[in-house]
Amino acid sequence: MGINTALSARNSLPSHILLTRLRHYLAVIGNFIVPEFLLEPCPNKKSLHETAWLDGLRGVAALLVVLQHEHSMINMGHAYCYHYPEQTSPAAWPFVRLLFSGGSFAVILFFLISGYVVPRRLLRLMHEGRQAEFIEALTSAVVRRHGRLLMPAMLSALLTICFYWFTGWEPNWDNNKFASNFFQELWWWVLDCLQMLNYFTAFASYYNRVTWTIVAELKGSMALFAWLFAVHQMRVQFRLLATLALSFFLVIFGRGAMYSAFFAGMITCELDLLTASGEINRLWLPWRGISDYLKSRERARSIFLHSGLFFGLLFASTPLLHTDKPVKEAIANCSSWPSVLFNIVPWQYWNNWPDIAYRDFWWFWGAWLSAASIKEIRWARKLFETSFAQYLGRHSFSLYLTHLVVGATFSRIVLILTGFGHLGGPDANSPYDRIPIAAWRPAFPPHIGPAGFQPGMLLDLTLSLPVMFWVAEMGTKIFDRPSVRMSVWMYEKFKKLR
Repeated sequence: MGINTALSARNSLPSHILLTRLRHYLAVIGNFIVPEFLLEPCPNKKSLHETAWLDGLRGVAALLVVLQHEHSMINMGHAYCYHYPEQTSPAAWPFVRLLFSGGSFAVILFFLISGYVVPRRLLRLMHEGRQAEFIEALTSAVVRRHGRLLMPAMLSALLTICFYWFTGWEPNWDNNKFASNFFQELWWWVLDCLQMLNYFTAFASYYNRVTWTIVAELKGSMALFAWLFAVHQMRVQFRLLATLALSFFLVIFGRGAMYSAFFAGMITCELDLLTASGEINRLWLPWRGISDYLKSRERARSIFLHSGLFFGLLFASTPLLHTDKPVKEAIANCSSWPSVLFNIVPWQYWNNWPDIAYRDFWWFWGAWLSAASIKEIRWARKLFETSFAQYLGRHSFSLYLTHLVVGATFSRIVLILTGFGHLGGPDANSPYDRIPIAAWRPAFPPHIGPAGFQPGMLLDLTLSLPVMFWVAEMGTKIFDRPSVRMSVWMYEKFKKLR
């Protein structure tokens, strides 16, 4: 009787109420599916927060990762030295190389940005002498950081599994094979998530290999928190010098350039906070004389900062050596790059040759110099505060986690159609064996022009990047923003255990 009454009441709702509800539901669906640039006006630049340029820098770094992975589907050689006759494309020139193989450098930049942003509130509380609030905030950061990083990594892997199982397309994980059934695949995903929780020994998710940086990010974040707890009672000057010494030790003696970037970012952040409060004038720092000299000479300061940006991008362009040769011969064959820069790299980085960790040394300095210079150069900072850079920054985490799926499917189809036959053909798995090779070749020939600039490659980027951005927006809504709320919920539950 009650159910019938409720149904009768629902059926008797006025048509305008039903229409209003329908419009509301359609609007919700539309806001979820329609790309962001079609829904929202450009944000007012006056509303940008003080670290907005770092959001833009993170977004551009994520784009560099995407570009590297797209180009590597066709040509893995852009990272090597510009050297005749093996590598003669402008894509291998210093600076230009960053648009084709700069994704690996961008990872170090990610870590430096995290080192600046993640401990910022903690540093502010330390400067204000609010010890109790600092301990509370530190505890919160330790708990929330796990959910913030691991939840998107795990859910992106789950969505990748679901996509490939429901479409039946060849999966892009290691052996390109499915489990015997979907439920076994889900069980393997659960085990994969459990091994990622032990991030001290884990490398990456089996289903999304780019998550190796998430594991490193979590290690670096925990190292920052542990260090801050250890030194939070030190005087500011001693804490700065100790952190600087630790960063130099890691990059020079410890072969830990990746983790040194976190501490370099934190040093930069603390110096900015001290400068903003005026406290820096009361400290003695090794570079104080140079800083005071440049402060009163605008032209010299501009030259100094632009030189820092130039050398930062130069170090970021450090090429890859051919590992099939002895070290000295490989360096000698890299005639387009100053050999002195290779010889400066500490010997620890060459110990495991043909390991390519030697690039991390210069990438660390490139990331630190570039970020520190961009922060102070007005035109460079504004470049990363533009609407497009901010858009990339908002979706950078999701873009990083989802772009490989689009590249392995949509981009692969476009490249097959433009004539890159090694990605398809009868020996390929479904559906790539059915894609006609070079069907678009007359309009977009694959082998005209320097490597990286072929019409087929440019078409792929033109078509694939908008799809990647749209998928990244979906990821931001499905697992990125919810992970922020979930991590806050985790800490609220954690506090109830006290």
